[in-house]
Amino acid sequence: MDWSFNFLTNCNQGKVYSDKTKAWRPTVHDPVGNETMGAHGHPKNHPYWKTTEDNNVETFLKDCKDIKGIITFYPAVDGSLCVEGEMYNLNKEMIQYLIEQDVKIFSVQPTTPYPYLGQRARWKDELHIHFFQRWLKTDSASYKELREKISFRLLANAKKTVEEIQQYHTQINTIVNDNFIDTYWQTNPEECMKKICDIVGLDIVPERLIQWRLIAGRWIKNNENIKDWYEIGIKKITTAIVENKEMALPKLDIMGQIIIMAYLMRDHGKRLILPTDDFPLDTQILHGLLK
Repeated sequence: MDWSFNFLTNCNQGKVYSDKTKAWRPTVHDPVGNETMGAHGHPKNHPYWKTTEDNNVETFLKDCKDIKGIITFYPAVDGSLCVEGEMYNLNKEMIQYLIEQDVKIFSVQPTTPYPYLGQRARWKDELHIHFFQRWLKTDSASYKELREKISFRLLANAKKTVEEIQQYHTQINTIVNDNFIDTYWQTNPEECMKKICDIVGLDIVPERLIQWRLIAGRWIKNNENIKDWYEIGIKKITTAIVENKEMALPKLDIMGQIIIMAYLMRDHGKRLILPTDDFPLDTQILHGLLK
């Protein structure tokens, strides 16, 4: 959304401001990779609320105050610094502050439980393990132990998070400039961008819209593929494991392994008991480890 706005309007003569370099840089022409749910090729400004570091929202706005041009950014609350139940209150506090600073705010409302935990940000195993250790209050780095414990918690936690997000959005949707349901945004980005540009008061450049549609089409397809993976692909794997059928498995990071274990329990009432840190990429071997 951040990239689409800058690219479609060609604001600031085709440049975006970077809080890291304190300078303007050209807007990238294609930020979408082959599999991502986002536009990670676009280096967005990402200040945090209520941190002691320089990269915080208040400092960012002060630094940008006298800069001429339209500056976009994606503020966030660092969940790792929050005590339980505090995150959404801090988000509301941040949004109220941004409104007071006359910042136009557009939000996307998640309604699906997936991607899980750090998958949207494409966390590597090391980051997920660090998160699991904090969540479980353990120093253990054992894949076997962490997989087993997180697989019991994952889906219930995701369901609870989605419910909390809906409650949070009922409180902020009336005060932000506009809110978009995630599934609508992922399938109808052009309509969403037209609304945003109308609210901001900028026109979409026709020549750029033609190029943007090609990139948006790939992004929509990426989202369809990812949805199919969670709703169809993983279920095919778990069914093959339960029915002792041969099926080629893709390379799986620790989150992929945990999701398979969690889906086995949810959909089939089966636990996958792995004796070591290894996760065999063989459905028939995994069948022999079911309890």
